[in-house]
Amino acid sequence: MKVDKVIDTDVLIIGGGGAAMRVAVAACDAGAATTVVLKGQRGRSGATVAYWGTNHGSVAWQMADDCSEDDSPDIHLNNILDVGLGMADPRLARILAYEIGERSAELESWGMRFIPDPTGQKRHYSGYSCFGNRPRAHGIANSGYGHAGDVVKVLIEQIRRRDVTVHENTFITDLLVIDNTCVGALALGSNGQIVAYRAGAVVLGAGGARQMFPLEPDRPLIDTTGDGYAMALRAGARLTNMEFTQYMLHPVLPFPLQSPGIFWALFPQLKNRHGQDALTPHLPPGVTGEQVMIERTLHFPFSSRDISKWLDIAIATEIKEGRGTEQNALYLDFSAVKLGAFKPSRPQHMPEDTNKPVVLPEGLLQVRPAAHAINGGVIINEQAATTLPGLYAAAEVATGPHGADRLGGGMVSGGQVFGARAGKFAAEYALDAGLPILTPECLELPLARLQSYNHGQKNADDVLAALQAATGELLMVTRSERGLTSLLGRVQELTTEWLPQIAVNNSPQALRRAIEVENSLLTAELMTRAALMRRESRGSHYREDYPRQNDEQWGVNIIFGWQGGALSQQTGLLETTTFK
Repeated sequence: MKVDKVIDTDVLIIGGGGAAMRVAVAACDAGAATTVVLKGQRGRSGATVAYWGTNHGSVAWQMADDCSEDDSPDIHLNNILDVGLGMADPRLARILAYEIGERSAELESWGMRFIPDPTGQKRHYSGYSCFGNRPRAHGIANSGYGHAGDVVKVLIEQIRRRDVTVHENTFITDLLVIDNTCVGALALGSNGQIVAYRAGAVVLGAGGARQMFPLEPDRPLIDTTGDGYAMALRAGARLTNMEFTQYMLHPVLPFPLQSPGIFWALFPQLKNRHGQDALTPHLPPGVTGEQVMIERTLHFPFSSRDISKWLDIAIATEIKEGRGTEQNALYLDFSAVKLGAFKPSRPQHMPEDTNKPVVLPEGLLQVRPAAHAINGGVIINEQAATTLPGLYAAAEVATGPHGADRLGGGMVSGGQVFGARAGKFAAEYALDAGLPILTPECLELPLARLQSYNHGQKNADDVLAALQAATGELLMVTRSERGLTSLLGRVQELTTEWLPQIAVNNSPQALRRAIEVENSLLTAELMTRAALMRRESRGSHYREDYPRQNDEQWGVNIIFGWQGGALSQQTGLLETTTFK
């Protein structure tokens, strides 16, 4: 197998969501020849643009400004660090809190619309979001471009106005490295053509790994499969915080309930498939179901930081023990709700009409845990540079500004702040370094990966489904030594025995899917090893056998590297991480 084509560019950007698009704008404006490569199509690829329809509402945008009450960048910064529970990098958190206003004004000047304030007293509406201590969450309008609303829409238009090359439906399979420096990437085109990108700098904006967890049949498929994490690790970059994945309780659609604020404030009864109370048996003495639900209105993601955890733990445990519904969910019964005593939860990032009557469903509704976003990833510094020279990263594929928990909307806004920085500094690096000379040695392993399949009869999606079943049972919400050890064994079995048996039959699409599954398996191994090593509970990481936070022993980050073809694992602090 050989390279069919070599393409030169100063800055190569991998990904197609909001962060990747912002990188491209900054790199081009800095004078660099800029190329964006994404495995899907603009406006339809990545978690940023997960299409939930125009009626989904809007994403939160964390920003301390004059629309927020008694707020400031310093208060925002302290909120980020408090929520991160010691796992965030204070340097990056400060940058996020102080630069988000500039990025917001920029996006607004390009046409992004915040939700207007219905009272007309402020420039636009702001409310609370997950873990927020001030109403600084601004809602971004959703005009049909998905979860992040107009962010991607306006950035796509900015890309069109610049001399940026965009290659769609092109899958990056590996980064290229010479002398411990990233010099480009190898790609697989939709027609099977093998392309080598020779670049002065490479920026990862490839998102997270949603597909390694059980998929929800009533929600859109998000094409993130851990590609950025896996490629960065194999190339020599270091990763951390991989044990901190956000899980949310998602209603099973349709969900015919009309209520201002978060529906937990109605105090529905939680029941298993047998109609039995599924919450009270899991609560510790002195804690009531209503107290747990009120606390849960303060944040959508699961966290071990407060008593709201018992709601998620109860649901996950009931499902694991076989008392869930056919949809792997539990029932919510609103028949006993007392509307006269109902008080809406605190205002969220979408304005609610609190005078509008609550409409309760006639029958039972369902709710289940689901994976949302990963707070860990590739370690970056203030310039968004990774520990591998020549490689930069931003948004969900990177880590640092977020920790064990994350402010709602912080991933989208962080992608803009560090996307702008990654583009600027990657361009400066590339223009100074110049284009490298690709050697046969740097292409050897990436090309060999493309030839390593087609030796069996297994389907890649069957391998991924086996992984999803294992992570759903043993990694989501509740974790234990026994469960994680079993999961690690299962991941290793799928990697060593199932993965090599995937047949691609000379199909570029099947080969791409096989590599996506390989990346998901490697990402799952990182998450499992980190969760197994961290013998405490902290934020989104909950160990049944170590239910308390232990700052004395575990106030450190778990850092992964790749040395001599093998995974390395150690502890340290992000503030002391060295960059070459």
